Amino acid sequence: MVSCNVKIMPMDFSNKTVWITGASSGIGRALSIELSRQNAKLILSSRDVNSLELVKKECKNPQNVTVIPLDLEDYTQFSKKVTEAIAACYRSNCCFWNN
Repeated sequence: MVSCNVKIMPMDFSNKTVWITGASSGIGRALSIELSRQNAKLILSSRDVNSLELVKKECKNPQNVTVIPLDLEDYTQFSKKVTEAIAACYRSNCCFWNN
């Protein structure tokens, strides 16, 4: 049996901007909803815009959620999408690449 002594330091996401990719389902969706409960400002991205809009509606403060469609396989769009994110939320304090 392997034991692991890991201490998880709590983080305060209140009023922090977090960009989450893969936010339309699974871990990304769950993380989005949880961070919204912690009053984070969110940028949600994935290829599925309709699902992103549904996740946005599930968030505690949908007015603090920006949806930016993004296909991580299309690297030619990264610069444009980062510019959109900066314009929408000024800066991202944290980024979760969930793909």
